[in-house]
Amino acid sequence: MKVVERCTQRVKPGKFNEFIALEKKFDAAEAKLGNVPPKRRYWAAHSALYNDTNVWEREWDSMADIEAYNKKTMDNPEWEPLFKEAGEVFFDGRFELFYLWDNFPEN
Repeated sequence: MKVVERCTQRVKPGKFNEFIALEKKFDAAEAKLGNVPPKRRYWAAHSALYNDTNVWEREWDSMADIEAYNKKTMDNPEWEPLFKEAGEVFFDGRFELFYLWDNFPEN
């Protein structure tokens, strides 16, 4: 069953350029892992969220694929400094997983 991963992050004031640079580092690290779906990125223009909010989503083929990806990142020492840098750039981050509901009942 397909799963959508969503990450919502609030960027600290004055850290926008660092945020962009960090996202490029994460993208490069993910490319080395292989088989990582691309992100769709959003920047809050008007919402209940703060205006300094970045949201990205990606669609996985299964929960097992997400678990394998997470294991690869946790076992790879290249990722530790990226996670540390994220703490300097973001106020917080929230990850959510959603099953795609393609067969929503009409009645």
